[in-house]
Amino acid sequence: MKLQVIQSIKQGLEIIIKNPVILAPIVINAVLNCIFIYFFVYTPKLAYFSKVAPVLPEHFALYAYAILSLLISSFLLSMVCKMVYDAVKGNVSISEAVSLSLRKFVFIFIATILYSLIGIIGLIALIVPGIFLLNKFVFYNYAILLDNTKIIDSFEKSWRIVTGNWWGVFWIHLIFLIPIMILSTIASIIAPVSVQVAIILDFISILLSGWLMSVFTIAYIQLTKQETTETQ
Repeated sequence: MKLQVIQSIKQGLEIIIKNPVILAPIVINAVLNCIFIYFFVYTPKLAYFSKVAPVLPEHFALYAYAILSLLISSFLLSMVCKMVYDAVKGNVSISEAVSLSLRKFVFIFIATILYSLIGIIGLIALIVPGIFLLNKFVFYNYAILLDNTKIIDSFEKSWRIVTGNWWGVFWIHLIFLIPIMILSTIASIIAPVSVQVAIILDFISILLSGWLMSVFTIAYIQLTKQETTETQ
């Protein structure tokens, strides 16, 4: 049985509309990301930071930004995943989302680093293998968070449930990531001219990102259910 792409997209939107609180972690993540960019990318250019820079490792600010961004986003995006899952099953609970995300934080963070390394190595080798692997392993964090699997097992599970549904998962990626990338690029270009327009475009990107997380959570539930049915 194939992944129902259109159904997942529609259901993902319905859940966001009925439970807009799900977008809160996405918005917080975006705001914190902007703050990190300001302090770790732009601040190093200021006179004050130039006095401290000589005693810091080269590119320290960028490394600090990357690590902090990854830490925060791992936690907040886990919350989104849990809240969407709860919305599908019943009622959304922010406290439960926070609690589960905290308990699984270390595992999600380590798995995210592994996922990023797999993607980087694959993209460096050749673009196609990188895309293939990123698509195959995309549900690793959902498996850890929702099914309590171990790190390596989460990658194995993602590989299994995407097998036979690779193109469906890929189309979901494509449908959302292309508009998000276009909007983000336009926003960065327009920002020096019109901050208001850039903010609006970034906000639309945030909404699309939340929708994408919702769709992938539903897709994971659907694919996991299919796997369980097929093994019975």
